[in-house]
Amino acid sequence: MTVLSAPGDKIIGERIICQYRKERNSILIRLTGGHRGLRRVIKGLPAEAIVDKPWNIRK
Repeated sequence: MTVLSAPGDKIIGERIICQYRKERNSILIRLTGGHRGLRRVIKGLPAEAIVDKPWNIRK
């Protein structure tokens, strides 16, 4: 399993599981087509995120 730990690294998945100790603020953001989403800042020692279900591009 690849571990991404540098600032600016990004993971993409349909379902992502996060484990953390503290959550700062959640911000309501605009997505495409008038949809809304949430952005959260999480903190932990360390905070971890694991892709549970990969993102599949449908053709």
